[in-house]
Amino acid sequence: TFGNNGFWLDFEDSSDLGNDVSGKGNDLTSSGLAAGDQTTDSPTDSGTTIGNFCTWNPLLAGVQDGTNPPSFSNGNLQVDKNGSGTWRGILGTIEVTSGKWYCELTITLTPYFCYFGVVPIAGFSNNTSTSPGSFSYGIDGDKFDGSTATSYGDAYTTGDVIGMALDMDNGIIWFSKNGTWQNSATIAEVEAGTTTNAAFSGGTLNTTPKTMYWAGYGYNGNAMTINTNAGQRAFSYTVPTGFAGWGTPNIAAP
Repeated sequence: TFGNNGFWLDFEDSSDLGNDVSGKGNDLTSSGLAAGDQTTDSPTDSGTTIGNFCTWNPLLAGVQDGTNPPSFSNGNLQVDKNGSGTWRGILGTIEVTSGKWYCELTITLTPYFCYFGVVPIAGFSNNTSTSPGSFSYGIDGDKFDGSTATSYGDAYTTGDVIGMALDMDNGIIWFSKNGTWQNSATIAEVEAGTTTNAAFSGGTLNTTPKTMYWAGYGYNGNAMTINTNAGQRAFSYTVPTGFAGWGTPNIAAP
């Protein structure tokens, strides 16, 4: 029972986030929120769209280094790093061991240098070039397999949306920029698992056991602001068929 002053907010009406659905009519008026602030992240899994989705993990930011650590906001979906001359690495909250995953990162403030990709927890450090087993796409267009840089795709900057499709079952990663898959890959190739134009395939990606977290790394120069979407909101670009948002609705129960 709700009593006279009780209320139940399910936040399902993006135009009226304070709507009381208890039947008591005790609506609340939101402040500082817009329709775009609604997400489908919930502790209750329902289907393939409602559940807990991956965010950045502030407990592991910069390997808990207290010197100029990055700051987090918007439910840990936004991360800001100042212009200090040190590397800072950040990890996501949910590990994956199998399945096909998709997420997007938006560059809101251009950093001097950054990478975006995945890393096993055992290899995580502040700098992707010293993170064994890491795979990432850099702001200059290079891809990085640990410390090995190779020419790969387009450079990216403020306003660009970087997508990542991770196939843990077959050990393959593709990256996109503003909906265009890099290295001449196509969405059909991603869906088919064709490795010809993939960023990475085989090798240590197929090491057993396979456990990956998404990861980001930034360096000095300009400050850095990035916003990430793991499926809490509608994605900016088409998700390849067979891939899903990085969250509990798409993880099989143990």
